[in-house]
Amino acid sequence: MARKVVDAGARFIVSPGLNRSVVTWCQEREIPVFPGISTPTELEAALELGLTEVKFFPAEPSGGASMLRALASPYQGVRFMPTGGIRLENLAQYLRLPNVLACGGSWICPGHLVEQNRFDQVTDLCRQAVKMVHQFQLLKLTRPIAEETPVPVCLEDTLGMGPQRKLVLGVNHVARALAALERLGYTRIPDESGTAVLNPVGSLMNQEKAVF
Repeated sequence: MARKVVDAGARFIVSPGLNRSVVTWCQEREIPVFPGISTPTELEAALELGLTEVKFFPAEPSGGASMLRALASPYQGVRFMPTGGIRLENLAQYLRLPNVLACGGSWICPGHLVEQNRFDQVTDLCRQAVKMVHQFQLLKLTRPIAEETPVPVCLEDTLGMGPQRKLVLGVNHVARALAALERLGYTRIPDESGTAVLNPVGSLMNQEKAVF
């Protein structure tokens, strides 16, 4: 099966369980592989194969986010890709965990929508997921000290005002937000304070704050 999906163009392999022969086959060909585990014993087997990034399946029946928090201390450096019971309502609680690499969920692309060619609805579901991943929130609008005023309800006239005016946004995860914004055409430029500036409208700061 792994050979078939790679021949079809797959660039990485995700499986529900840990099959040593599949993992070895992928490693020999330098194909990223994420076998499924749900217990410390299975995780030990994955570590023995040199893996530090694995699928956590089935996530919800296996203890969910609480289980991943419990695994974080004894297995520092291991990152998980939870799937199984992940949905829009609980997506954020998984993605907030530092040992979660990514999440998977079939709700994004339901089979009946694919069969009906309703890819417009699939697109809408993907947009909802992206919004939940980032949860951008406006915190404040920074200005020169002499001009400090409460954030206006309408921000239409505040964009594009140069380095003296920036939108400060709260985000769930700075690295993920940066990656998403770069895909939209923004560019990071390190500055003296250690933040990352995004042309054309500002910078992203560390620890759950983004400045634009």
